[in-house]
Amino acid sequence: MASNAKLIRVKSVVEQREQSRAKVYQDVEQGLLPPPIKVGTSSFWIEHEIHACNDALVAGLSDMEMRAFVADLISKRISKKQLYQKHPKPTQIPVASVSSVHTGEV
Repeated sequence: MASNAKLIRVKSVVEQREQSRAKVYQDVEQGLLPPPIKVGTSSFWIEHEIHACNDALVAGLSDMEMRAFVADLISKRISKKQLYQKHPKPTQIPVASVSSVHTGEV
């Protein structure tokens, strides 16, 4: 389970892997690199996953072994359920209406 995960953009992945942007996305498509996560309309990779994949390449994992390795990395990503067990879900705070903001009443 990832903790304090640093999110990086594709530019950093390209630099760390010394590959083109197209090759990074091709590796994701082939299961050789974990997919990015979406935050709004932006895509981010989890830095430690990229480092782990680089280590696996250095270790000489075959494509088949790499796919299994990447699948394992993805399975260890924290889920919403795990997140809320670690950090209780905040209660919803009522939002003041626009008119009450102007009058100072809630």
